[in-house]
Amino acid sequence: METKQESLSLPYVSYFVLVHGLGLLGVWYAFAQATFIIVVAAVAYFFVGHLAITVGAHRYFTHQAFVTSRPVAYALAFCHSMVGQGSVLWWSAKHFMHHEREDIRGEDPHSPLDGFFHAHMGWLLYPSGFGPPPKRYFQRSEKSGVANEVMRWHHRNIAWLIPLMAFVVPTFIGWYLGDIIGGLLVIGFARLMIQYHATWIVNSAGHVYGTRVDNYATNFGWLYGFPFWLITVGEAWHANHHVSSAHWRLGRKWWQFDPGAWFIRLLYLTGLVSELKEPANRRRVPTA
Repeated sequence: METKQESLSLPYVSYFVLVHGLGLLGVWYAFAQATFIIVVAAVAYFFVGHLAITVGAHRYFTHQAFVTSRPVAYALAFCHSMVGQGSVLWWSAKHFMHHEREDIRGEDPHSPLDGFFHAHMGWLLYPSGFGPPPKRYFQRSEKSGVANEVMRWHHRNIAWLIPLMAFVVPTFIGWYLGDIIGGLLVIGFARLMIQYHATWIVNSAGHVYGTRVDNYATNFGWLYGFPFWLITVGEAWHANHHVSSAHWRLGRKWWQFDPGAWFIRLLYLTGLVSELKEPANRRRVPTA
């Protein structure tokens, strides 16, 4: 079903209005009232959360680009709760939909061919957006072993994990640093608002602007792509990913900024992950 033919979901719209309203208030507070340490904590919380997206939800849980232990898998899932993007099982299933139906009108959950705003965040404002993907995508996302166990646990407990990690923990950090309001507004809402857009820009601009590699997805350039390659923590090399989705690196050149790959390499050198996958590129003819 095409989301543009659906009625807007009041709960989803209300949630994003709340996040953006308090997020913008948090941005004002960061400049007008917050201490420097609160802003530093918000930036750190952002990058930990985004590493959990790109290393955890994306490269590990969805594409199985490496093998890891139960403690590391649980840590990645737990930190993914910071970003308010559903369970890693839901995230993985939606991402499989995107890959299988890449930029096909009305079938890809977030194709720019259905509108730039739709690809960026509009798709999440409808029941089919935050709603569950078709069952077959959930089944495809469920892997055997550690990944499957952790994804199922995360999916069962997501209702309390997101409020805890996205809002309660930031408020506690603010309290510890002497600014409980700054914790809630800056580390919580402002950071989350920016985190959403840093994720969504890969779905929208990452399929419109930049260099293509045999498919619809694009790589942001080093100069004109700044600060997108910075705030996406490696996800800006989106064309690379689409031609070889199970590769543990998204930045394939030495100059392609990819902290996610650096973090995986660190885990590999310390023995916490193994079997880093480097599948060959595939060539694909885009289908409108």
